[in-house]
Amino acid sequence: MDIAFSLDMKDIIDPEKAYELFWKGIITNKRNFECPDENCSAQVTCANIDKLEHNMKQGVHYRVIGKHSELCEFEALERKLTTELNNGKVRNNPNKKVNFDNFHLKRPDDYYKKKGTNISNLNFSKIERKRNLRNSYIESFSAPRNYYSIRPIVTKYLKLENHNNNFIMIKGKSLSYENFFSKISTTNFNDINEYPQIYFGEAYVNILENKNIQIRFKDGFIKNENDRFKTSIFINRETLELEKNSYWKKKIFKVADSRRCESKFFIYGKPNEYNGYVNFNIKNLDFLETRNNLP
Repeated sequence: MDIAFSLDMKDIIDPEKAYELFWKGIITNKRNFECPDENCSAQVTCANIDKLEHNMKQGVHYRVIGKHSELCEFEALERKLTTELNNGKVRNNPNKKVNFDNFHLKRPDDYYKKKGTNISNLNFSKIERKRNLRNSYIESFSAPRNYYSIRPIVTKYLKLENHNNNFIMIKGKSLSYENFFSKISTTNFNDINEYPQIYFGEAYVNILENKNIQIRFKDGFIKNENDRFKTSIFINRETLELEKNSYWKKKIFKVADSRRCESKFFIYGKPNEYNGYVNFNIKNLDFLETRNNLP
């Protein structure tokens, strides 16, 4: 199941957003979801929503633990749309297997707000929202997806079989997923793009004496055929302290305590070279993601 109705948010959301909202403290119970069909109240759990990536054998996902109503049409609708997607009737182009997504560098002001606050009206608003699902869900297959952090983009990148047929739009510029991601250890610094993109690689985490965070890549950008730049991400302690998402605090210190290169870090930005070092300075943790060490 790709989407579910959140009883906390009173809205229909995907697992990636549910994960983010859980670690923000907005969603409080991983079982507080329902089937999004207006005629069905089958309970849904968001599996792994309460786990760090290191402790997951499978990514965050929805799982139905209740029984669907006999009137529920969502499962059939989802199967139909998935079949059409696999057969080439995909978003943005009914004839070609090409997808476009939007990456926004700032969230809307109401991004974390619940869609309804009148408790006496909850049942009515829930049914109304579910009733509107069919059209909005179908339309989501013919319109770009909107992303506000790189986490869901990284998830999609890792799942995609063909990176060249999927594109991301940033400030009107279109890039294939293939060109949007660059592995640091295989990238020559002299060849990096003039625009920001997502760079990634295996990294260690160091807590510096001033309490700032250094994420040091095991293999930096290529300098020449015999040498590499030492490459790091720096996060000042104020940025981490202001971050309401406790996920990042737990994750950063967990990797630092391990003293092992056990994670891949992804960073959206443009690196800068100074005195033989290449650094990323980050003030927005929406532009940073980490995953278990992957092939």
